[in-house]
Amino acid sequence: MIAFMFPGQGTQVPGMFNLLKGHESEVADVFDAASDAAGLDVRDLCLRGSAQTLRRTENTQVAVTAMNLAFCRVLTNRGVTPDLVMGHSVGQFSAIAASGAASVRDIMGLVMERARLMGQIAEHGGLYAISGLGIDEVGSVCDEPSLDGRVWVALYNAPAQIVVGGQIADLTAAVPVFQRAGATVTPLNVSHAFHTPVMVGMEAAFTAYVRGMSLSDPVCPIIMNCSGQVAATAEQIVEDVIDQCCHPVLWAPGLKRLFDSASGNLVIAEVGPGRTLTGLMRGNDSDQKMYAVSVPRHMSQLMELVSVRL
Repeated sequence: MIAFMFPGQGTQVPGMFNLLKGHESEVADVFDAASDAAGLDVRDLCLRGSAQTLRRTENTQVAVTAMNLAFCRVLTNRGVTPDLVMGHSVGQFSAIAASGAASVRDIMGLVMERARLMGQIAEHGGLYAISGLGIDEVGSVCDEPSLDGRVWVALYNAPAQIVVGGQIADLTAAVPVFQRAGATVTPLNVSHAFHTPVMVGMEAAFTAYVRGMSLSDPVCPIIMNCSGQVAATAEQIVEDVIDQCCHPVLWAPGLKRLFDSASGNLVIAEVGPGRTLTGLMRGNDSDQKMYAVSVPRHMSQLMELVSVRL
């Protein structure tokens, strides 16, 4: 089984378009579609955009999605196609396109609308990574009366790596509570409290946009973020995408679902810039090999493994 995993925000770096060197012509239409949706030159953004520019969620999401789908194009052009896909946070939208449920152009439009609505949220908030506690322990801290129900689990990345979100003042108050429980707390470089009730202001407009799209049932199985389960229909995809606004990403349960469903050898490709998901895999199954396709050595190993030559 070959699984494609698509990363999300936080994987963007200045000059990341250079990771596609030698493949520019075959991915040109991906960046054309992204640029049409965003109303800006996304290729130039990925090539020359500063770290500050790329950090703006309106830019981050479309840039990362374009990079993800460009690497997906490179793989499929060489005969490497997935048996299953999943994506982390905004990476889920790349997975939806890779599953055959939506066109690249439609997904780019959806991602841009998501980013636009998120950018309009006045109360930005933040995300903090909590290491060293299990999901139940993190939940217990979030339920502490002193926190007044204002800090929520946002991403369940690994059994001992959970991300919480909320307003900055509430997160600051939560830090010593988590530390007393034995956790290491690390603020993340993000612009909003994604996947928490802080984002509720975008939900109605985003729901209307998603329900106005023409999605198809996926051709390739896709494991969704909020359910942690395989979606078999367009409606299941729609429901999960909407839930993702204010509900946590269940990445670790999704991986468990993948491991349980895999028959024979499992080959996993991280399809996008960087090695973020490869790092998360170590916290879930340290023995599972992943191939980060933006790393030339990994790309070559993947090609050899599936008996496809560049």
